[in-house]
Amino acid sequence: MKLGNVSFGLGSLSVVNSGAKVVANVAPQLIALSTKGGFAITPAVSKALVLSTGDNIMFVNNLAWAENAIATRDEEVVKIAEENNLDLDNEVDAQTLLNAITRWFIGKAYAKKTKTGAPVMTTVRMTNEEKEELLASQADAIVAENRETLIEKFELSADASDEEIKSHLTINDIASPETQAFVGAKVASNGNTPGVGLKLTFSDTSTWEQLKSDLDDKTAVKRVFDVDVKNPVSVKMNNGFEDIDVVLYSVGDYVDEKPSRIGKKDDADAQAAE
Repeated sequence: MKLGNVSFGLGSLSVVNSGAKVVANVAPQLIALSTKGGFAITPAVSKALVLSTGDNIMFVNNLAWAENAIATRDEEVVKIAEENNLDLDNEVDAQTLLNAITRWFIGKAYAKKTKTGAPVMTTVRMTNEEKEELLASQADAIVAENRETLIEKFELSADASDEEIKSHLTINDIASPETQAFVGAKVASNGNTPGVGLKLTFSDTSTWEQLKSDLDDKTAVKRVFDVDVKNPVSVKMNNGFEDIDVVLYSVGDYVDEKPSRIGKKDDADAQAAE
């Protein structure tokens, strides 16, 4: 239900927790795919956000403000309810109003920092195949730096050769690398093609559920939202250490479309985001 241009509440925005080809669709759009949790952004949006494979995208909204405004019977909110014949004591009407005054935005995600300004680190997710490759490339260094410890662990003789020690190493003997943590979700292109201005996909199940909350079967359609890339909004957000300027783009009206092949095309998009 659209209740007109509701522009207040922007001071209380908070981050929501959390081979490619250029497609013919050049309109700036955010697409909530039929695959659970799956999203895609068109090239016009990835270009505006300066996003490429491996970067992070974040959702931001004013939901906390909207919920509080309804609970405290904010004067402007009460006025909107009255104008649209909504009873705030009625759960259905209150939810309708909440959906109408909640504003959604997307933006390029920022890195997290500790209270002292150090980067927050997170473990890189790796497949077993990737871990095997990492082990193969680091085996010599691991043995050289941990020879005595490994001999004791594997109950080998003191004069065991490097090759013998390496033969006992498994992927459980290496630590996964760490990288700086960002808010939001990591984006990917089909085939992880580099560059800006591509269709990108990502996964965010919680937000996907919220943006399709009115649907009985959320996987039956893909919901296509307009994104206003011509009118960026600049807000202050805290990265854990300091306030930084963040540029956001408003997520606007939407239409629901039937996927050409439910569970096929969208599944491929979702897998590319994992």
